[in-house]
Amino acid sequence: MAKSRSSNKDAEIMKTAQLPEGVRKLDNQLTWDPTDMPLLEGSIAGFGASPAKNFNDGNWFPGKTQRIIKVQPNDGPANTLYIVYEGGNMSALFDLAIGTHIAIAFTGMRKVEGRNKPVRVFEIGVYE
Repeated sequence: MAKSRSSNKDAEIMKTAQLPEGVRKLDNQLTWDPTDMPLLEGSIAGFGASPAKNFNDGNWFPGKTQRIIKVQPNDGPANTLYIVYEGGNMSALFDLAIGTHIAIAFTGMRKVEGRNKPVRVFEIGVYE
């Protein structure tokens, strides 16, 4: 019977790196869940895109993406960003600049004709 490789031996030969000085470490990029945190206040830290998913059947749309916005919250750890996905009434966020101070409030659910599940309703505000 052959001996199995030691995981410690593999770890010894693995090369590692460290972040440069002066950079802020980001430990968490979490998807914002408005049912757990109904009010998200913070600054826009960036924009991006992720693969788009069909919420009716759970399958991915091949080749399609959904825009996201990254929000650095006012409260909580400084090394956490919340990812907010574009939705019907979130589109206005994508016209704003990085660094803009915003607030997103989850105000409830609304029944939409032709959909089995109600949709989430949000209010979006910009600090002046």
